[in-house]
Amino acid sequence: MYGCLPTYTVPLRSFNEPIVNFELYRKPSVDGIFTFTSHRNLQPVETCPEGYKCDNGRKDLCVNPGQYCPRGTGLDDLCPGGNYCENATVIIPCPDRKYCPKGSSKPLECAIGFIATDDRSACKACPADQTTFIIGDDRCQFCPPGEFLVSILCESCPKGYFCNDGVKYACPEGSYCPYEGLASPKPCEIGLVSSENSLQCSPSKKVQVLPIVASVAGGSALGVAAFCFILLKRKLQRRQTMHDI
Repeated sequence: MYGCLPTYTVPLRSFNEPIVNFELYRKPSVDGIFTFTSHRNLQPVETCPEGYKCDNGRKDLCVNPGQYCPRGTGLDDLCPGGNYCENATVIIPCPDRKYCPKGSSKPLECAIGFIATDDRSACKACPADQTTFIIGDDRCQFCPPGEFLVSILCESCPKGYFCNDGVKYACPEGSYCPYEGLASPKPCEIGLVSSENSLQCSPSKKVQVLPIVASVAGGSALGVAAFCFILLKRKLQRRQTMHDI
């Protein structure tokens, strides 16, 4: 058998047979033709009709969901990616916010944390610090203020922390975070202090000395200043004495 294109006709001479014209048979996976042809039993080769697939000389009706069988269909009878096929003869582009892998009979929605690719043939994951809020969303986003990202879901910020752009931060010293869902820490008032992850502020031990000093000095600002000066002078004198020794 000669290796010509299927649109050509070539003569074939077998023993004691006249010259006959016929269209050459090619692989069905290439052009979807049917009716087997041999030099002993010559039959016309035909292109596979619309709505059918042709393989190994056979013609079968396309009836499965997601099949697409235009004229000349061979082995590859699935609806191409980025499209869906409700029947074997109609191909429909995948709509916005959906994806249609190869062989789709209807459009699908991407799960939370994923969006459709540009060609809408598959889903791709959002960046590590972003997610989607609903199934079938078309854009990735940061978590709202006061929430942080856990895998693909946003959760409320716990006590002792504040959350922004999907990230959880420890409440710093000098501030407190008493509630869930805080987007920023609350600063301690003057005279109060806190450690990291504090839920409340407490009075400073250094500040607690002032009321005692004030009572000893008679309550006046000048008396407090004089009393502090005396304490400082005595401290310096003790340091000098230790140095002389």
